[in-house]
Amino acid sequence: MGYRIELRPSGHIFEAEANEPLLEAALRAGIHVNYHCSSGSCGECIARRIEGEVVAHGGADFRLNLQQQAQGDLLLCRHTAASNLVLELQELNHPASIPKQQIATRVYRLEQIEEQFLILQLRTPRSQTLQFMAGQAVELSLDSGESYVSPIASCPCNGMILQFHLPCYINNSFIAAMADIAAAKRLKVNLVGPLGTITLVEQQQRPLLFIAIDHGFAAIKGPIEQALKLDLPQPVLLYRIATLHRPHYLENYCRAWEDQFEEYHHIELDQAGEGLDSALIKQIVQQQLERFGSIREIDCYVGADSEATGVIERCWLKLGGGLERLFPLTDNCSST
Repeated sequence: MGYRIELRPSGHIFEAEANEPLLEAALRAGIHVNYHCSSGSCGECIARRIEGEVVAHGGADFRLNLQQQAQGDLLLCRHTAASNLVLELQELNHPASIPKQQIATRVYRLEQIEEQFLILQLRTPRSQTLQFMAGQAVELSLDSGESYVSPIASCPCNGMILQFHLPCYINNSFIAAMADIAAAKRLKVNLVGPLGTITLVEQQQRPLLFIAIDHGFAAIKGPIEQALKLDLPQPVLLYRIATLHRPHYLENYCRAWEDQFEEYHHIELDQAGEGLDSALIKQIVQQQLERFGSIREIDCYVGADSEATGVIERCWLKLGGGLERLFPLTDNCSST
């Protein structure tokens, strides 16, 4: 049985299952709640109960004072809903409101796919999960000094299991260390972030256009998952372009999204040569112009290197788009 949870002052509404901690339900629904440990130790996930009933769920090291208790304050991670609820809390609404974190993680899963990509999943300690917004990046490093700045290729609904895409065709010492999969699985990976301020704009209802070039899919995967998690009403369109005969990796994700969400569609394109073909981008943008009437009413998110991003930006401006609607997500990787 699920309960309806309304948040004030934002007006966001989500559903919490019986016996499901309210923090987990909020994160699952894509709500940006302030928290740190998710285990009742830090006290960051305090909310105020305005209406409805809750049930305590496990013990907590953090103790509310008598005034907080009298006001109806509670820890989201240590309470479940016993009825429909109205809660008051301040949601995180800007990347700048999230502090930079340093976390020692362990390799949770590591696999090579399509020969040219490593899919790395890191697990944080339960007491120190990563708080971030969809589209941000982190710096990954080893104690021996190797490092790599990577987009977070998963949505903020799970700050404990984090996914990263490592392109093996890039000359980077951290990626080279990860390529020895058997040895890498025993390594501690240090994480610093989140980095960058370009994130998914969730408050608007404009169509969402995503353009990913090769491993730029890593930068847009989290925002797409977040948009679908929030069940945003507008169309979500993904164009994936593979250059130099590189494969479209993780195609199963894209197909699954299309099966589950009526407003999501994706198209895969191939380009044999090196460097992004501006005619191909012009064709993509013109298709949106024909469909929606004006690209000024579209939010375009780009996952690509700086050269390809420049090609997309020039085509976008030439066809009447504005930079305020163009979001180069991979720029977050330069925010170290």
